[in-house]
Amino acid sequence: MPHAPRDNPGLQPGLQPGPEAWPEATPFPRLGHAEVHVWTSPLMPDPDRHLRLAPLLSASETARAARFRFAADAHRYGIARGVLRQLLAGYRGIPAENIALSESDHGRPLLADAGAHRGLEGPDFEGFDFNLSHARDRVVYAFCASARVGIDVEGIAPLDEMDDLVALNFSSREQATWKALPAEQRERGFYDCWTRKEAFVKAIGEGLSHPLDSFDVRFAPGDAPTIERLEGGDPSRWSLHALAPEAGYAAALAVEARAVTIRCWSFPD
Repeated sequence: MPHAPRDNPGLQPGLQPGPEAWPEATPFPRLGHAEVHVWTSPLMPDPDRHLRLAPLLSASETARAARFRFAADAHRYGIARGVLRQLLAGYRGIPAENIALSESDHGRPLLADAGAHRGLEGPDFEGFDFNLSHARDRVVYAFCASARVGIDVEGIAPLDEMDDLVALNFSSREQATWKALPAEQRERGFYDCWTRKEAFVKAIGEGLSHPLDSFDVRFAPGDAPTIERLEGGDPSRWSLHALAPEAGYAAALAVEARAVTIRCWSFPD
């Protein structure tokens, strides 16, 4: 479990914490009512770590892991789900073996028991929510006691089809912003926009089934992450936060709240 305590001040909305702002934590941090805790962990395909965490997985998760073509992908999936249970166990104060998960129609992990918020510390956990995302060798998690959250991480790498992805998924305003960026900033701009959009659609529980051009996010250099337009909704209810869990990755957090404190932690190997 996490160890080696270090100070972890709250982060203001829109700021981008770097890797130095992700300390390990002991004792396990208490999740306050107006806080979001974000965790990151390495996700190298480690057979030993996968073997240690495999007993925590459900039968359906074990079967899903077995369907991966490559063992490395099965290990990443199993490790990500095993660490999720360890973190949920820390917040609920029960053994990780007792954490039961289900999935929404869109594949979003959920606590299986309807009264799962009971037993959590804090004044009000009726709105407890969590989300996770992984890319390459990095996984990130978000937990909130009082609001919906979504998180996304992507490994930054050249994409031959980037122009097509922008045309298909970005709103007209976002496309104009992206095209106005200098050529050397477009790759980073693409990932900043993409992670912010995906974090939001994961927070509302619809994932990529939700039309990505139905809302606008700000992502130009110097702009604070913001949802500017939201068809059929109120963007002022949401806050976006850019995250930097490790060099070479872009990540974003969406929270259905404005006045929240973001705290970042590292879960060790």
